[in-house]
Amino acid sequence: MIRKPTRGQHHKGLARVTLAGLAVALVLAVGGMFIPHGETVWHLIAAPEKDGSWHFVSIDGIDVREANYAVSLRWGRIRGWNDGCNACGWSDEGQRICTLALCIKQPNERLFRLWPQSTPTIQVKGDRLFLTIPGHTAELVRKPIH
Repeated sequence: MIRKPTRGQHHKGLARVTLAGLAVALVLAVGGMFIPHGETVWHLIAAPEKDGSWHFVSIDGIDVREANYAVSLRWGRIRGWNDGCNACGWSDEGQRICTLALCIKQPNERLFRLWPQSTPTIQVKGDRLFLTIPGHTAELVRKPIH
């Protein structure tokens, strides 16, 4: 039996795997241009639904919407917050970082200050997020994007 000479070392299985890898790399590269700063593709795919920015509606049944309190959650933990005047957060090294504006004291500031220093139980019910620590509960909604 006479074999035809081959023109190269082609392996269809290896070619398919290489092509699939290149396609994934292309999707990730193009997607990387549209991912918000500080996020990863994995976080966008696997992050809990509770992650993101949330605005306080009430704390212990007291309406606090006027104060403009907010928290930012990442991987189900409080990573940043806004007391209506200053924005604060935790660095990757665990250090607290805050802006230093002079603020007018809010009547419910004491209640808000409980949340950034704690590790609350977090539960999403519909479009609401509930934070709970012993003796206190807060209700939040997604922070509107301006």
